[in-house]
Amino acid sequence: MARVQFAFEGCTVPADIDCPPELFPALATFGVPAEEDTEPGPASIIVTSRAGKFHLSGPAYQSPFSVEGLDAAAGSIMAGLAACKSLAVPPNMLCIHGACASMNGNSYLFLAPFGGGKSSLVAELAALGADILADDVVLVDAQALTIAGLRIPMRLRQGFVSSATADMRGWIDARSIMSGQRYVYLTPEALAAGPRPLTDIVLLNRTSGTAEGLPLLEPASHGTLIPRILWHNMSRHHAPSAIAGMAARLAETLRGSILHFADARQAAGLLLRGEIASVPAAPRPLPESSRRDDLHITRTDRGAIIADDETGRVFEINESAHVMLTLLQKVEDDETAWEMLCAIYPDAPRQELASQLAGCLRQFAEAGLIDISRAQSFRINSETP
Repeated sequence: MARVQFAFEGCTVPADIDCPPELFPALATFGVPAEEDTEPGPASIIVTSRAGKFHLSGPAYQSPFSVEGLDAAAGSIMAGLAACKSLAVPPNMLCIHGACASMNGNSYLFLAPFGGGKSSLVAELAALGADILADDVVLVDAQALTIAGLRIPMRLRQGFVSSATADMRGWIDARSIMSGQRYVYLTPEALAAGPRPLTDIVLLNRTSGTAEGLPLLEPASHGTLIPRILWHNMSRHHAPSAIAGMAARLAETLRGSILHFADARQAAGLLLRGEIASVPAAPRPLPESSRRDDLHITRTDRGAIIADDETGRVFEINESAHVMLTLLQKVEDDETAWEMLCAIYPDAPRQELASQLAGCLRQFAEAGLIDISRAQSFRINSETP
């Protein structure tokens, strides 16, 4: 097994490689040079191969999996390098799995689950002239409110390429550096360089149809954006409270919306021209973000996100659980806390309310959100009128 070091986006990453030498030209095609590394110490990425299948793992890349083919291996190594890079970002930076496009003076952070249409949409935007900063890993400065991308080559599914129009296929062919069985990779030069002011966070919802068949923009609430930003965060080395705080700042400061669309090409054209219809948002009070004891609690539409710095864990709880946790934190007397809970939910059957509280006490204690002695000693009279 050879020890090499990769250079990527100003980051040098040591790696242990046991694979065919053809992988190195493939990585060089991506703009990632490799050279012999004689320095001792653990590798950030480890690549091993067996019968054409590559297995990737390492201390900074905690998602080992197997891939087939040199292009897939090179692309996966790029993802591993991005993970290493994310460990070096400053404290005010979020490393997020998403895409970013800049057009008409605005810069959009697109977030979507796997298969949600993120790459299809930004590829169509790029072909129409928008600047694409990133298609996989983006760096969001929560203090300066800017966004930049790691220049990982765009990865498009072959299904998208085969169904694309002739001009789109020509655009892809002119920028493609690798073509595998499942993906086509575009050169890093297809991505714009440098940070841009971030103005919008857009959650993508690929749907079979919308009103009159046209793409639709729905304003996204503070409580809808925060969980999605947290779920797409890759900077796990930050304290959970810092991550939650940065997510709250982004959600409070930037425009947020949900883009419902069926056709990526149509949505890209309308988005670029600013012609997508919008639906009004129901008025909602802005949820607060607060610090209680050693927990950072950020309100959402469905309850709250709780970041525990001591354990390094992040929890999502529903509205009633958040109410109960708040009472337990603010009110030391059990009887008073129970009376306040009954006043908040006057129509709830007392036995059912007591059962829910008992369940929350147990789960809070198991999660370390309250002292276990408080959960064990809490006594209530469920017959209270």
